[in-house]
Amino acid sequence: MQLTLFRHGIAQPREASIPDADRQLTTKGIDRTIQAAKGLAVCCTDVQLILTSPKIRARQTADIASDVLDVTVKTCNVLAGDDLDAIAKTLGQYQEQHIMLVGHEPTFTDLTSYLCSEPARCKKECGQSSLVLKKAGALSMVLNQNGQRLRRPGQLLWLMQPSILRKLGKA
Repeated sequence: MQLTLFRHGIAQPREASIPDADRQLTTKGIDRTIQAAKGLAVCCTDVQLILTSPKIRARQTADIASDVLDVTVKTCNVLAGDDLDAIAKTLGQYQEQHIMLVGHEPTFTDLTSYLCSEPARCKKECGQSSLVLKKAGALSMVLNQNGQRLRRPGQLLWLMQPSILRKLGKA
């Protein structure tokens, strides 16, 4: 299974008056996310399904990616949290060969470390990732599946910051 993680775009700042789950993409965030999604269309031509966090900014990002890639979006509540085991277990239930996740930091860099490390090693090192995944940035990895379980370690294929994705989208 190839797994591409697409971090949500630039959203409204954290404020006490707006619940975190209700924060939306800004106008700049929408524009840049559209450009980044166009870049993803260049390198992710075979995505079969997009799973998104239910938080508004992630859902908006997933809808943009869906429009550009012409792929179905499903809301996946586990992506709103940081339970890496639960996310991996949920992913193991899908048979698609290339799935895109849309969600949040620091969960995505922790998930990458978790899925691309040996299980025993990750107990010490997960949560200490040196990866930097900016808003509207993406990374992709490949994992083997054994029935409904993902086999670790996976292999990181690429990581692209949003500026690179936007340039790809203009090409």
